[in-house]
Amino acid sequence: MKIVYYDLETNGLQREAKILQFAFIGYDSGRDEPLRLVEYVNPEEALDRRAAEVHGITSVQLSSMNSFDFFADDIIELLKDSVLIGFNNHSFDDPKLAKNLGITVDELNESLSGNIDVKTLCNKVSIRGKLEVIAEQHRLQNPMPHNAYGDVGVTIRLLYRLLNDGSVELPVDIGISKEDFMELIEKGVDLEDESYLIIESEPAQMYSSMVENGIVQFGPYAGKTLDELRLIDEYLWNSLVNG
Repeated sequence: MKIVYYDLETNGLQREAKILQFAFIGYDSGRDEPLRLVEYVNPEEALDRRAAEVHGITSVQLSSMNSFDFFADDIIELLKDSVLIGFNNHSFDDPKLAKNLGITVDELNESLSGNIDVKTLCNKVSIRGKLEVIAEQHRLQNPMPHNAYGDVGVTIRLLYRLLNDGSVELPVDIGISKEDFMELIEKGVDLEDESYLIIESEPAQMYSSMVENGIVQFGPYAGKTLDELRLIDEYLWNSLVNG
């Protein structure tokens, strides 16, 4: 079984917009190896100003890159007989990917073992919103916003959590159990990568008094005497002493 998660950054949202960056990440149990193909590509067209303000990709950055066509054969081979997974990919990424590969969406799907849209799985159980919103609800964040690699990393981890807590179910035609599918995710990515995790912070400590027995009770100066505080921060000392 081969699973491949992917995302695209494009030159705007128009139907004809070219691909600027792609990220394909996954795992092939037949070869017992992680899969990774992540590249920026030269769209060979002027960048859409509004899109550039979102993704931050510049013409200078892309000018020395290969075009998407340079990678097309490698992508086709990578995706062959895989379960392809994305977020909102059925509506947005799949048509863009197929067009840039020079095939139809139907031809793309015929080459795959399955095609999963995590957003569609969420919508079926009334979990709605953009990837960032749903991810945050499950204590996940994107350390690289508007970057295809970052979006893929969030999508992988979000699907794992949704499957683990029983919020969503895999399509029945995937041909693999949930447990085996989750094991493939575990082998393909580091689920403990803290850059994707929203770590619970300690709650702010509540103080019954600012100063007790002449000792500061709060902040970086906690434990200092008032005399010591006066030498460090006379403004704060004056506020505490004179109110």
